[in-house]
Amino acid sequence: MKTKFDASDITVLQGLDAVRMRPTMYVGVLDAHTPTLLLGETLCLGAGGLGCRERVNIDVRIMHEDGYDACIVSDDTLGLPRGSAHRLMTQLHACFDEKRLHETATFCRAGISVMNALSRHCVLEVLNDEHHHVASFMRGHAMQPSEFPPEEQTGNNLLFIPDSDIIGTSMFDMDSVRALIASAMHQLPGLTITLEEQ
Repeated sequence: MKTKFDASDITVLQGLDAVRMRPTMYVGVLDAHTPTLLLGETLCLGAGGLGCRERVNIDVRIMHEDGYDACIVSDDTLGLPRGSAHRLMTQLHACFDEKRLHETATFCRAGISVMNALSRHCVLEVLNDEHHHVASFMRGHAMQPSEFPPEEQTGNNLLFIPDSDIIGTSMFDMDSVRALIASAMHQLPGLTITLEEQ
Protein backbone atom coordinates (compact mmCIF):
# COMPACT_ATOMS: atom_id res chain seq x y z
CA MET A 1 0.00 0.00 0.00
CA LYS A 2 1.40 3.38 -1.03
CA THR A 3 1.89 5.88 1.76
CA LYS A 4 2.61 8.85 -0.51
CA PHE A 5 2.00 9.90 -4.06
CA ASP A 6 3.90 11.88 -6.66
CA ALA A 7 3.36 13.39 -10.10
CA SER A 8 3.37 9.96 -11.74
CA ASP A 9 0.07 9.18 -9.97
CA ILE A 10 -1.75 11.99 -11.82
CA THR A 11 -3.83 10.94 -14.83
CA VAL A 12 -4.51 13.57 -17.48
CA LEU A 13 -7.65 12.80 -19.49
CA GLN A 14 -7.83 14.04 -23.07
CA GLY A 15 -10.81 15.39 -25.00
CA LEU A 16 -14.23 14.57 -23.59
CA ASP A 17 -13.02 11.51 -21.67
CA ALA A 18 -12.87 13.70 -18.56
CA VAL A 19 -16.61 14.39 -18.84
CA ARG A 20 -17.42 10.70 -19.24
CA MET A 21 -15.17 9.72 -16.33
CA ARG A 22 -16.37 12.49 -13.97
CA PRO A 23 -19.79 13.59 -15.29
CA THR A 24 -21.01 15.07 -12.00
CA MET A 25 -18.28 17.71 -12.21
CA TYR A 26 -20.03 19.06 -15.32
CA VAL A 27 -23.75 18.40 -14.85
CA GLY A 28 -24.16 17.84 -11.12
CA VAL A 29 -26.25 14.95 -9.83
CA LEU A 30 -27.08 12.25 -12.37
CA ASP A 31 -30.81 11.59 -12.15
CA ALA A 32 -34.06 11.56 -14.14
CA HIS A 33 -33.61 15.26 -15.02
CA THR A 34 -30.15 14.87 -16.59
CA PRO A 35 -31.45 14.11 -20.12
CA THR A 36 -33.45 17.36 -19.92
CA LEU A 37 -30.30 19.24 -18.91
CA LEU A 38 -28.58 17.84 -22.01
CA LEU A 39 -31.53 18.98 -24.11
CA GLY A 40 -31.03 22.48 -22.71
CA GLU A 41 -27.50 22.51 -24.12
CA THR A 42 -28.84 21.76 -27.61
CA LEU A 43 -31.22 24.72 -27.40
CA CYS A 44 -28.13 26.95 -27.26
CA LEU A 45 -27.54 26.35 -30.97
CA GLY A 46 -30.85 28.00 -31.83
CA ALA A 47 -30.63 30.67 -29.12
CA GLY A 48 -27.28 31.76 -30.53
CA GLY A 49 -29.02 32.50 -33.81
CA LEU A 50 -30.91 35.37 -32.21
CA GLY A 51 -27.79 37.45 -32.72
CA CYS A 52 -28.49 37.38 -36.48
CA ARG A 53 -32.29 37.14 -36.58
CA GLU A 54 -35.12 38.73 -34.61
CA ARG A 55 -36.94 35.42 -34.33
CA VAL A 56 -35.75 31.82 -34.22
CA ASN A 57 -37.96 28.73 -34.32
CA ILE A 58 -36.83 25.49 -32.69
CA ASP A 59 -38.61 22.16 -33.05
CA VAL A 60 -37.99 19.55 -30.36
CA ARG A 61 -39.07 15.99 -31.10
CA ILE A 62 -38.73 13.28 -28.46
CA MET A 63 -39.18 9.72 -29.67
CA HIS A 64 -39.87 6.96 -27.16
CA GLU A 65 -38.16 3.90 -28.57
CA ASP A 66 -37.92 0.40 -27.11
CA GLY A 67 -35.98 0.95 -23.89
CA TYR A 68 -34.58 4.40 -24.66
CA ASP A 69 -35.51 7.89 -25.83
CA ALA A 70 -34.03 9.79 -28.77
CA CYS A 71 -34.31 13.55 -29.26
CA ILE A 72 -34.13 15.64 -32.43
CA VAL A 73 -33.71 19.41 -32.13
CA SER A 74 -34.05 21.50 -35.31
CA ASP A 75 -33.75 25.28 -35.75
CA ASP A 76 -34.16 27.73 -38.62
CA THR A 77 -31.06 29.81 -37.91
CA LEU A 78 -28.42 30.61 -40.54
CA GLY A 79 -26.57 27.42 -39.54
CA LEU A 80 -23.24 27.11 -37.76
CA PRO A 81 -20.28 28.65 -39.59
CA ARG A 82 -17.97 26.36 -41.55
CA GLY A 83 -15.42 24.65 -39.34
CA SER A 84 -17.22 25.32 -36.06
CA ALA A 85 -19.26 22.10 -35.66
CA HIS A 86 -16.38 19.82 -34.71
CA ARG A 87 -14.94 22.38 -32.29
CA LEU A 88 -18.28 22.99 -30.58
CA MET A 89 -19.01 19.28 -30.23
CA THR A 90 -15.62 18.07 -29.02
CA GLN A 91 -14.06 20.88 -26.97
CA LEU A 92 -15.24 22.17 -23.62
CA HIS A 93 -16.44 25.75 -24.04
CA ALA A 94 -18.93 28.39 -22.96
CA CYS A 95 -22.15 28.72 -24.96
CA PHE A 96 -22.03 32.34 -26.05
CA ASP A 97 -20.42 35.66 -25.34
CA GLU A 98 -20.87 37.17 -21.88
CA LYS A 99 -24.11 39.02 -22.72
CA ARG A 100 -25.81 35.99 -24.30
CA LEU A 101 -24.52 33.67 -21.56
CA HIS A 102 -26.45 35.38 -18.77
CA GLU A 103 -29.63 35.33 -20.87
CA THR A 104 -29.39 31.57 -21.39
CA ALA A 105 -27.91 30.70 -17.99
CA THR A 106 -30.76 28.42 -16.87
CA PHE A 107 -30.56 26.11 -19.88
CA CYS A 108 -27.06 26.67 -21.31
CA ARG A 109 -24.68 25.62 -18.55
CA ALA A 110 -21.92 23.19 -19.48
CA GLY A 111 -21.82 23.50 -23.27
CA ILE A 112 -22.99 21.33 -26.12
CA SER A 113 -19.76 19.32 -26.01
CA VAL A 114 -20.82 17.99 -22.59
CA MET A 115 -24.13 16.87 -24.12
CA ASN A 116 -22.12 15.08 -26.81
CA ALA A 117 -19.86 13.41 -24.24
CA LEU A 118 -22.84 12.09 -22.28
CA SER A 119 -24.71 10.80 -25.34
CA ARG A 120 -24.55 7.28 -26.67
CA HIS A 121 -24.97 8.58 -30.20
CA CYS A 122 -25.17 12.08 -31.64
CA VAL A 123 -25.55 13.46 -35.17
CA LEU A 124 -25.27 17.15 -36.04
CA GLU A 125 -26.42 18.38 -39.45
CA VAL A 126 -25.49 21.95 -40.41
CA LEU A 127 -27.14 23.70 -43.35
CA ASN A 128 -25.95 27.14 -44.40
CA ASP A 129 -25.28 29.06 -47.61
CA GLU A 130 -21.72 27.68 -47.79
CA HIS A 131 -22.11 23.99 -47.09
CA HIS A 132 -24.20 21.06 -45.89
CA HIS A 133 -22.21 19.29 -43.18
CA VAL A 134 -23.09 16.12 -41.23
CA ALA A 135 -21.00 15.10 -38.23
CA SER A 136 -21.58 11.88 -36.25
CA PHE A 137 -20.30 11.02 -32.79
CA MET A 138 -20.28 7.84 -30.72
CA ARG A 139 -19.93 8.44 -26.96
CA GLY A 140 -18.20 11.75 -27.66
CA HIS A 141 -15.79 10.47 -30.31
CA ALA A 142 -16.07 11.90 -33.82
CA MET A 143 -16.77 9.64 -36.77
CA GLN A 144 -15.97 10.52 -40.37
CA PRO A 145 -17.93 13.71 -41.29
CA SER A 146 -19.79 14.09 -44.58
CA GLU A 147 -19.99 17.15 -46.84
CA PHE A 148 -22.73 17.88 -49.36
CA PRO A 149 -23.51 20.81 -51.67
CA PRO A 150 -25.29 23.73 -49.95
CA GLU A 151 -29.07 23.88 -50.00
CA GLU A 152 -31.53 26.76 -49.85
CA GLN A 153 -32.70 25.77 -46.38
CA THR A 154 -30.53 26.84 -43.45
CA GLY A 155 -30.36 25.75 -39.83
CA ASN A 156 -29.07 23.02 -37.54
CA ASN A 157 -30.53 19.56 -36.89
CA LEU A 158 -29.22 17.58 -33.97
CA LEU A 159 -30.14 14.06 -32.90
CA PHE A 160 -28.91 12.63 -29.62
CA ILE A 161 -29.53 9.64 -27.37
CA PRO A 162 -28.52 10.10 -23.72
CA ASP A 163 -26.04 7.45 -22.57
CA SER A 164 -27.83 5.38 -19.95
CA ASP A 165 -24.57 3.61 -19.07
CA ILE A 166 -23.36 6.87 -17.52
CA ILE A 167 -26.55 8.74 -16.62
CA GLY A 168 -28.55 5.73 -15.46
CA THR A 169 -31.39 6.51 -17.85
CA SER A 170 -31.93 7.74 -21.39
CA MET A 171 -35.62 8.51 -20.81
CA PHE A 172 -36.81 12.12 -20.75
CA ASP A 173 -38.97 13.39 -17.91
CA MET A 174 -41.58 15.21 -20.00
CA ASP A 175 -42.69 17.55 -17.20
CA SER A 176 -39.14 18.86 -16.82
CA VAL A 177 -38.82 19.14 -20.63
CA ARG A 178 -41.95 21.30 -20.79
CA ALA A 179 -40.68 23.45 -17.92
CA LEU A 180 -37.32 23.91 -19.68
CA ILE A 181 -38.97 25.00 -22.92
CA ALA A 182 -41.29 27.45 -21.14
CA SER A 183 -38.34 28.95 -19.26
CA ALA A 184 -36.25 29.32 -22.42
CA MET A 185 -39.04 31.13 -24.29
CA HIS A 186 -39.67 33.38 -21.29
CA GLN A 187 -35.99 34.40 -21.11
CA LEU A 188 -35.61 34.94 -24.86
CA PRO A 189 -38.81 36.45 -26.34
CA GLY A 190 -37.56 35.98 -29.89
CA LEU A 191 -37.41 32.21 -29.39
CA THR A 192 -40.34 29.96 -30.32
CA ILE A 193 -40.00 26.30 -29.34
CA THR A 194 -42.47 23.59 -30.29
CA LEU A 195 -42.48 20.15 -28.65
CA GLU A 196 -43.59 16.91 -30.29
CA GLU A 197 -43.67 13.58 -28.51
CA GLN A 198 -43.77 10.28 -30.41
